[in-house]
Amino acid sequence: MGTSMKRFGLNLIGCFVLAVGIQLTNLADLATSGAAGLSLTLIELIDLPFPVMFFIINLPFFILALWKLGVSYTLHSLLSVTLVTGISAGLQTIPIQDISVYSGSLLGGFLVGAGAVVIFLSQSSMGGATILAVYLQQKNAIDPGKVIFGFDLMVASISFLLLGVQNGFLTIVNIFVCSLVISLSKKAIHTSTRQAVRA
Repeated sequence: MGTSMKRFGLNLIGCFVLAVGIQLTNLADLATSGAAGLSLTLIELIDLPFPVMFFIINLPFFILALWKLGVSYTLHSLLSVTLVTGISAGLQTIPIQDISVYSGSLLGGFLVGAGAVVIFLSQSSMGGATILAVYLQQKNAIDPGKVIFGFDLMVASISFLLLGVQNGFLTIVNIFVCSLVISLSKKAIHTSTRQAVRA
């Protein structure tokens, strides 16, 4: 029971940090990493709330998780996505002024990456490309940060069209910082994920 509560507490902290990073990035009119970044970008084209878009994009990745990583890991990742979605929705109700694009790029990217690492260490994932990254790391020892950065190049390409050159470039900085934080923690992520998948 104690281990489960510790795992949930760690997961909750990671989800909160990640959601704050998403909110800072959003306030700076930038896109961020992973399914969250793709969601923020696509809501500029499709009139849907962020939580709804976030869930839609995550669906195919959860099919992969269920197929390759097991029921337990999939359910814990689903919990993480639900928490991030709920916390993000709550943060959107707080009247915060827009922040500098540079702060959103650097601090937002760092917080999203740090939150993702904490979620990984709680033996879960934040859905989307992180599930793909976890699977490829377990199967082929591929750096999860590089997988996530590769996925995010698509987000960055769209952001250049929607956000302009400056914000598109700062979006790349944002996702690079996020991916770097994850890459620096790849050994701990691998160990934690391996334990979760075996459980």
